[in-house]
Amino acid sequence: MTNSAPVSVMPPATLRCSMAEAIARWVRNDLGSAVAELGSPPVALTNGGSYNCRGRNNDASAKISEHGRGNAFDLGPIKLANGAVMDLSNGVTPQSFRLHLRDATCHRFNTVLGPGSDPYHVNHIHLDLAERARGYKMCQWDVGTPDVVAEVPMPLPKPSPLAEPMLAKRPTKMERPARRVPRAADR
Repeated sequence: MTNSAPVSVMPPATLRCSMAEAIARWVRNDLGSAVAELGSPPVALTNGGSYNCRGRNNDASAKISEHGRGNAFDLGPIKLANGAVMDLSNGVTPQSFRLHLRDATCHRFNTVLGPGSDPYHVNHIHLDLAERARGYKMCQWDVGTPDVVAEVPMPLPKPSPLAEPMLAKRPTKMERPARRVPRAADR
């Protein structure tokens, strides 16, 4: 549950009543419990798209989008009270938070499309209440694993001249033992 502080939608969204109610329940119940692990309540949702009379994926020849019915919301980054911004499409945002939120979101909405679904949803999460035969729901949001910076081994430091092992080298004239010259008597 979130605290009693309001959560704004920026810019404001135009939605049909059932979608607006679903977003409000999602914020109150699902988002609130997911952000608890982050230690700061949400204060704003980024509206990446709401009502827009258009075809799917902005294709004029396609079937009308749920956005064209006021039945869809494109969720961008979420701002927290402490000033942090949680971008759900970014692998740097804690994976456990994104997993928790994805599971709750897919339970509440009929369509959830995000990174991994198609090229149109790589930078936001599409939510809608599209009605399908037999109550079919679609949840395609690849939370993946956190982005990891490759670990590059550092070169070993040069040994100090004092620590260098003595290499086999040819002795200098001063270091050579005196050669014994055979005498005539030794022959």
